[in-house]
Amino acid sequence: MLRSISATGLTKRRPGFGQTVVPAPGSVLAAPTVGEGPEEPDYFFHWIRDSAVVMEAVAGRVEEGDAGADWTGHLRDMVRFSLATTRLSGAALLRARDVRRGVQPEFLRYLRPEAELAAVEGERVLGEVRYNPDGSLDVIHWSRPQHDGPALRALAAMRVHALGALDDDDGRQGLEELILADLDYTERHCGEPCYDLWEEERGRHYYTGLVQHAALRRGAAWAGEREDRARAERYAAAARALAAGLDAFWSDGLRIYRCTLRPPGAERDKVLDSAVVLGVIHAGLPDGRHSPLDDRVQATLLALERRFAADYAVNRGRPAGLGVAMGRFPGDRYFTGGPWYIAGFAAAELHYRLAELLGRGAVLAVTPDNLDLGRDIAPAAGTPGARLPRAATERHALVRALIARGDAVMAMMRRYIPASGELSEQFDPDTGAQTSARDLSWSYAAFLTARDARRRALRGA
Repeated sequence: MLRSISATGLTKRRPGFGQTVVPAPGSVLAAPTVGEGPEEPDYFFHWIRDSAVVMEAVAGRVEEGDAGADWTGHLRDMVRFSLATTRLSGAALLRARDVRRGVQPEFLRYLRPEAELAAVEGERVLGEVRYNPDGSLDVIHWSRPQHDGPALRALAAMRVHALGALDDDDGRQGLEELILADLDYTERHCGEPCYDLWEEERGRHYYTGLVQHAALRRGAAWAGEREDRARAERYAAAARALAAGLDAFWSDGLRIYRCTLRPPGAERDKVLDSAVVLGVIHAGLPDGRHSPLDDRVQATLLALERRFAADYAVNRGRPAGLGVAMGRFPGDRYFTGGPWYIAGFAAAELHYRLAELLGRGAVLAVTPDNLDLGRDIAPAAGTPGARLPRAATERHALVRALIARGDAVMAMMRRYIPASGELSEQFDPDTGAQTSARDLSWSYAAFLTARDARRRALRGA
């Protein structure tokens, strides 16, 4: 992951677009590879979403007291870079240069229209999804807008703020400015249709709505602490509206949270999606619906496990003690359509977070929807209507059983990680060979946040 943060020693050339890009301090590459080809997607960009996930993982290193790098310095640079991107101007870019100059004729069709670029001003810059890591606007067609990134970054930045990691005047001022920009954007655009986190489908998405809700809910408390009552009230009202809308994603027929809401008759096969699990862990709600304690979240995870256990050859006939390698969604066709490390680590992290909550005194209600989980962690007590633990003496065993479930998924991931520790985006569902982008920053960040969640669960045990 460190290779992707402030990778100022790398140079990416895109001859077709006439671009030579050198990352600036504080940028976060989705993947640091500079090659191109049918087997190597071009991820040499700073995505708001990916960089927010990395910021969250870096904040975890600060909280854990990790001395392996200057994590606080990295956070400072990341905030400065992110804040600078919020001030970009499409009109200024067009005045400064002809974006078509140097572009090979066959690549011109991939450029964004000048009218679209000219409209990238003010808060619309935050809907840009990704930027060149040198801090300039991306002039290439992409799936825009996406509204989850600013919410995710606000969540990560508020955690950094709570840690006091940037406690000097300049650092704190820049951090607070970034938080306000992201929260204001999220409040104004929450609930609007946009592209999903996989950048494939425009609509209203569970993941986006949930992280927006979490950011605004936490942002309302944060603004209240700053005695900014107007913002606190606006954020709280928007968070309540989003919470009400999230319940509509539940399917009474399928007994899962659907990833996307579609008009009647427009349902597709892609309704079961690991984006739901990712949304729950990124939102980090402590209780209630859409938290790890939600039986409907657990039902969705169980449905994903069953489907991928059947779909992927790497899962069939796996030895005892290994969990299920998880993909994005059934029928995925991106590269090999295989398991994704971020999906597997997210499934493990959900178990660890649930274990942590039970260790702190929470109760798990067993329903027909999460019955398989209840029976797995408490065979003698896992019946519909049970509330676990039934007695204080059972709590430790429940926590250990959930940690063991998460560990089984981590063990399955470890089976397909080379000795070098390199993490790609996904691996082949038949052979287990790594595929798609190499050294995906999000994969490393997902491992770190899962490990941090396990440590917290163990402390509670």
